[in-house]
Amino acid sequence: HQSLIFGIRELNSTEMNNYCLNNSSINTSLPITDEPFNFTSNYELRIYTSGCYYLDENNDWKSDGLIVGSLTNHYETECLSTHLTSFAGGFIVLPAPINWSYVFANAGFLKNKTIYLTVICMSIAYIILMIFGRFKDKKDIEKLGVTPLADNNKSDQYYYQIIVFTGQRANSGT
Repeated sequence: HQSLIFGIRELNSTEMNNYCLNNSSINTSLPITDEPFNFTSNYELRIYTSGCYYLDENNDWKSDGLIVGSLTNHYETECLSTHLTSFAGGFIVLPAPINWSYVFANAGFLKNKTIYLTVICMSIAYIILMIFGRFKDKKDIEKLGVTPLADNNKSDQYYYQIIVFTGQRANSGT
C-alpha cells in the first residue's frame, strides 16, 4: 500500500539559508525527518490577480507596454508604462473563504427557521405546480384530434378541418 504524507513546519535559520536561497551549489536534499514535530499556526491564503490595461484605437483593452509593478498588493495596483497613454489598473480579489465548520455548527432548524420554512414552502409550491401542470397536460391531450359538432348527423360522411393562424399580426388572436 502506498501513502502520501503532506506536512508543514517552520524552517530554522540554517535550513532557510541552505534551502531557500537561489544558489544551485547548495545542498539539494530536502530537510525531511521522521521525527514527530508538533507545529500549529493560523495561516491564511489570499489569492488575487492584478493587471494594467489601456484602450487602443479600436476601444479594446490592451496591456502592451504596461507592467504590473512590485508594489502591487490586494489593495492597489502599481502600473509601469513605456508609453504615454491613459491606462487603468484592475484586480480581482476572491471572496473570503466560507468557514464550513461554523456553517454546519449553526445549521440547526431552531437557529434558521426562516430559511428552512422558505425552502420547504417553495418546494411544496413547486410540487403543487408540477401536479397542476401534469393535470392540465392530460386535459390538453384529451382535446387533441377531431371534435364532432353537436348538430352533426351520424350518417354524414364528411369532416371539416379548421386551421387557425396566430401570431403578432393585427386580428390574429384566437
